[in-house]
Amino acid sequence: MTVPVGMEDTLTGMIFEIAIFVLFLGLLALMWRHYLLRKTRYTKLMFLMFAFFATALLFSWISKAINLYLEAPTFDDIDPNMPGYLFISRILQFRVSFAFIVMAIYVTQLFRVAVFETKNAQKQNLGIGIYSLFVVVYSLLVVVQGNVLYDVLAFLFVTIDLCLVFIPFAVASLKVRKKMTDPIYRKASLALAIMAFAFIFIFVGFLTDRILIMTIRPEGYTFFYYAAWISAILGSVSAYLGYVRPGQKQKLQEVADATETTEATEESETTESTQG
Repeated sequence: MTVPVGMEDTLTGMIFEIAIFVLFLGLLALMWRHYLLRKTRYTKLMFLMFAFFATALLFSWISKAINLYLEAPTFDDIDPNMPGYLFISRILQFRVSFAFIVMAIYVTQLFRVAVFETKNAQKQNLGIGIYSLFVVVYSLLVVVQGNVLYDVLAFLFVTIDLCLVFIPFAVASLKVRKKMTDPIYRKASLALAIMAFAFIFIFVGFLTDRILIMTIRPEGYTFFYYAAWISAILGSVSAYLGYVRPGQKQKLQEVADATETTEATEESETTESTQG
């Protein structure tokens, strides 16, 4: 295969992303098997989350394939009069990928509230849902050729969405970890926290990469592009270790509830003993 001059990094990115996509498919297969064994809402939400992330990654790979096929190193090199430009432009600028990522984030919000929290669940879901809808609408409608600033804003909006969901997710996982005594479950909750922070860094890396492209115009991708995908690998492995690993006997919520019950019983016994 002959790679057009100036598009070597595009091919490298395709190879990098297809490797990550294969990893995601393997993780999805494990999650699907996990769901068939349990058939709970928790396993379904986790499967959907990674299915949406995998679809977003697939469209990111397709965007690079289109760039190679059209021999267009940048979006500015695309002819706006070409057939299907409206749809192709959304793929090339990762806007279709963003839409699927936002869907994955919202599913993660549902998972987080279902597993870790009960207070204000409906209000939290509504607030994240409204913001997520805004990000999807912006991503699909605001595409301007020749202005990278709009792309940076799209990356920024998705990054904010990630932080709104995954930071509380990580904090809740670490809180549950403190309540556990079983080393297996302590490692599992820690792995979920690492997964959350890793997924946040994916878009922090992409956002930084875009800002550097906009300001100093480097040739090809920056270090942060590849660091972001390495973070995706870390997040995927952590998800496996934290939730899908064979041998896990209970959901984190069940363990947390059991721990809280034990603590409440101990406190009650202590109070009664003091009063006596």
